[in-house]
Amino acid sequence: MKVFRSRTGWVLGWVWLVFAAVNFVDLALRGRDKASLIVTAVLLLTCGLAYVMGLRPAVRGDETGVSIENPFKTTRLPWSTVRKIGTGRALSFDHAGGHIDSWAVQVSARKAATAARASPEDLASRTPVTFAAEQLEELRNAAPAAPTAEPRPTWSIPALAAVLAPLALLVIAALV
Repeated sequence: MKVFRSRTGWVLGWVWLVFAAVNFVDLALRGRDKASLIVTAVLLLTCGLAYVMGLRPAVRGDETGVSIENPFKTTRLPWSTVRKIGTGRALSFDHAGGHIDSWAVQVSARKAATAARASPEDLASRTPVTFAAEQLEELRNAAPAAPTAEPRPTWSIPALAAVLAPLALLVIAALV
């Protein structure tokens, strides 16, 4: 299995979780009022956002297909349904059921423009999007012929809970 994700998003997500953990310790030692409860809810909410936007997004390819894990939804595409793997500013997939962009593998407009001007043989100008697309195309081409299956989008219950539960706590804390 090959996994592609934003290294920057992943690092920033973990940095935020460490920062929040230090603040949770401080709140546990000193906080005993309503403001502390609200700050705790805000920290929990931002931790949930760090998870869904920085740590969760990924593209996972294997011999049977590709899974695109965006912040709140995962879409499993069997290789038989993938028509094209796009390499614009974000890794994208045209499939039998439509089109999906990946949050995990993106590139800035500047880097995309620089790569577009470079020659195809210039590996230094290759973007993470292009690299991921090449790797996934190799998996797709090596995949055994399989019967056509339907794309399967599913909501991520843990991702929804990571944001909605702290949001509910924040609303309750603000109203109390």
